[in-house]
Parts: sequence; C-alpha cells; structure tokens
Amino acid sequence: MSKTRDRRYYSGFKKSMWWHDKRDRLYWERGGICEGCNEKKDISDLTVHHIVPRSKRGRDVDANIILLCDCCHADRHKDERER
Repeated sequence: MSKTRDRRYYSGFKKSMWWHDKRDRLYWERGGICEGCNEKKDISDLTVHHIVPRSKRGRDVDANIILLCDCCHADRHKDERER
C-alpha cells in the first residue's frame, strides 16, 4: 500500500496511527506552533484540523491541514457553526 494513499484505505487502529503520524510530522515541519494563536505548544496539545472540511470534499493533504490547540480548534468550529 502506498504511503500517499488516502486515509480511507486504512481501518481502525491503522487509521488512528495514520493521523498520529501525520500530526507528528506536521508538528516538526511547522515548528510546533498552533496555527490559530501562533503559540508554541506541546505535540499532545495540537489537533489536526481541515481547512476545507472533509464533508465538503476537503482532502487529507498537507495544504488542507492546520494544527490547532484545543482552544483554537473549538473557536474555529464555533465560527463555522455560526456561518
């Protein structure tokens, strides 16, 4: 199976590992910064967030993913619900 395949090809535990691997890689590439508040965070405090939601055909590619701390992630979803 190719590493570039979409996460839908993974099941259960492997899907969870796929997300952790992606988050970990993006954490180191992007300097461990929350892309909402621009503060340095611990890796366990950051969540993968899609810019264009998967429900609106957003893809699991790096360009469509940002790392957000819990507070910024909650704010982002609150803003999206209000639209």
